[in-house]
Amino acid sequence: MISTVSSPAIFGGILYVGSSDGHFYARDAATGAKKWEYATGAGNFIYSSPALGADGTIYFGAGDGNFYALRSDGSLKWTYPAADWIDSSPAIGSDGTLYFGSWDGALYAIRDEGTHAAEAWRFATGGPGLASPAVGRDGTVYVGSNDGMLHAIDAATGTKRWDHAVDATLQ
Repeated sequence: MISTVSSPAIFGGILYVGSSDGHFYARDAATGAKKWEYATGAGNFIYSSPALGADGTIYFGAGDGNFYALRSDGSLKWTYPAADWIDSSPAIGSDGTLYFGSWDGALYAIRDEGTHAAEAWRFATGGPGLASPAVGRDGTVYVGSNDGMLHAIDAATGTKRWDHAVDATLQ
């Protein structure tokens, strides 16, 4: 059964959403009419919700372990490989740096260089399955992981600011 697990994003009247069928869709938000679709690969899935860049680039991760950048017309701009699937939704920092987690246990910081992505840094947590990151105004990237920790990472350097063990009494 094909499902939409990804939360949609809307920009300029266009709704963008990924699907468990490995396709990423752009639809008119008012009518639902399909604008375009992009196939990431057979047997793939897209659980990552998209982030939209200031220039209209659409960013999302997929089950094939790739992080995708699509142009607003649905054409591929570039892909960036992680070592395992990506269902973490990306966050975009104030300087345009993209942050996403992977089931390989890493939080990635990459920069869109136009025709390709360049890794700024990679932060290893103690476990796979990173949640979607958030970027604070002070330049801290926050992300949870299956290691039972909330991690705070300096966005400029990729170094740990602090960790906090998630206490079962807080749940």
